[in-house]
Amino acid sequence: MSALAPHVADPAAPELGTGGPPPPQRTRDRVATVALLVAVALAFADASVVALALPAMYAAFDTTIVGVSWVLTTYALAIAVVAVPVALLHRRLRPAPTLAAGIVLFATASLLAGAATNLSILLVARAAQGCGATLLLAGSLPVLDAIAAGRGRRWWATAGAVGAALGPALGGTLTELLHWRAIFFSQAPLAALALLAVLHPAAPGLPADRATRTRRRARGSVALANVGFALVFAALVAALFLGVLLAIEVWRYSPLRSAALVSALPIGMLVGRLGHAAAAPTRAVAGCVLLALGLVGLAFVPGERWTFAAASFALCGAGFDLVHEVLDAAAIPPNRSFVRSGAATIGARHAGLVLGLVVIAPMLSSSIDAGIQRATLGATRTMLEAPLPLADKLPVTWHLRDAIESAPRGRVPDLAQVFDDGGAKGDNALARTRDELQTTVADAMTRSFRPAFAVAAALALLATFPAVIVAMRAAAPAPGPSRRRPRTATAVIVAAGLVGIGSLGAAAAAGALHVGQLAEQDPCTAPPDTYSGRGLDAAVQRIGLSALNGAACELHTTRERLVLSLDGRSGYGDVTWDDATLEHAMRVGADRAIDDADERNAIPGFVASILHLAADHAPLQWLVQRIDLPG
Repeated sequence: MSALAPHVADPAAPELGTGGPPPPQRTRDRVATVALLVAVALAFADASVVALALPAMYAAFDTTIVGVSWVLTTYALAIAVVAVPVALLHRRLRPAPTLAAGIVLFATASLLAGAATNLSILLVARAAQGCGATLLLAGSLPVLDAIAAGRGRRWWATAGAVGAALGPALGGTLTELLHWRAIFFSQAPLAALALLAVLHPAAPGLPADRATRTRRRARGSVALANVGFALVFAALVAALFLGVLLAIEVWRYSPLRSAALVSALPIGMLVGRLGHAAAAPTRAVAGCVLLALGLVGLAFVPGERWTFAAASFALCGAGFDLVHEVLDAAAIPPNRSFVRSGAATIGARHAGLVLGLVVIAPMLSSSIDAGIQRATLGATRTMLEAPLPLADKLPVTWHLRDAIESAPRGRVPDLAQVFDDGGAKGDNALARTRDELQTTVADAMTRSFRPAFAVAAALALLATFPAVIVAMRAAAPAPGPSRRRPRTATAVIVAAGLVGIGSLGAAAAAGALHVGQLAEQDPCTAPPDTYSGRGLDAAVQRIGLSALNGAACELHTTRERLVLSLDGRSGYGDVTWDDATLEHAMRVGADRAIDDADERNAIPGFVASILHLAADHAPLQWLVQRIDLPG
């Protein structure tokens, strides 16, 4: 990264050779620097810090995934919008007052967000937080650079990257240990500490315009870097938002366990730092490819397997760190106004977050609706074939239906709770059925995240083009005293790529390609049902399952869809029921049950003939008229 202009010596400072500034001054510098870096990290983290708290907000505000995603979108959108006038007015904005205004507004809005009693108030507070964060981030860059004697630009970028990566883990930890409101309440005092930097004597009170007449090529690099940032952050939102929802909403991880999982993202960034000595074009390509590989890995995780998910999060972190380093060097050049450059790049990054959320959230909501339908069919099959007494099976089946219907649109119903309420803790058979059903539902819902992850991976690959152009225009990094350092860094990058490819291969071997698929059996070709168990209850269930196959075959549907269509509120309209259809289904089902019983040698052939005659001519109209189908 290019060095800033030499620091102008203070006439009052000690002469060279005296050991530098006295200890009190060094302590003041460090305290102010750390306080300001924490505020910068908070402002960047706030775009994703509430991700693990979203399910808790579902319950608090009775909304959907698309609705609650606006808690993230509003903040990022406010930054993207306010960054434009800040960049245009950079010549008139004084860094220290701008920073102070941003800190006060951000801290005040954080308190309001923590105390919000409904979603509307929370969204207003988030918008105010975004406005404050824009001023804080734009003003902090020149102030930090002045206090840190030219090193502030790099520290500012590092704090921002770390904050964005750590946000979900920090938010999940606070949600688990305290409450989601603690996320906002804790931000106010931490941000307020950054006022120490405003009061620092080195903080510039007047506009410090570094802008010079630059070549069109340099201006183009700045613009391309910000385009790259927008695409990278649009892709990264899938890991910060979708990955978090997958863990906490589908796999039912606690916020603390989910925080531990997504902490693989900043760990991956540490791996990425080992590749910083590689050539800039290598880092640009590798960063985008590793980020895309991580997102594909999250898309094809083989069910609820945290090891595969953690590896994918780590790949996302490594890729993000590599490409972030390349783009940041061009987005904030040393010879331009830091207020202007800072405002432009934070606006581009958060515009990317908005783009990602706007594209991904509706897609996710739609795919989750389809996933819930697959999960419902899978749950119905599980319950039909479960080795449970009919007296236990029927109540649980209808309670499952009620749980699915009562779940808000776009929400994953907690079907396991139905079994627990039905006594699964003391019934091994019911507990096994619960676990099987929970796996079926989780796999179906996990698969529904794939389209959104795939789009995010495509955005990451698209970022390769601006990132490579920026990297090729940049000066080659200094390799240091040893020529082997760049080769070692390149080897680390190649190893990370091989790990990513190997992880995808291992996921495929673990059945990732087929996870969540539902292959509905053709009832017309289904063999006689071999439902396990003995006694009258098992015999009745075998008869009932065979009858369902016969009726489903005649009505051109499947056994599961036939059962669900009996309830008009289920959303499955494969069969339009009236008295004539119901009577025909009962006769056909009875014939199929008799044939299956005959094939299993459960009844003699002559008995089967008598039963067929009875089923074909029995007066069922009186029974049909007394059946009241739900819905």
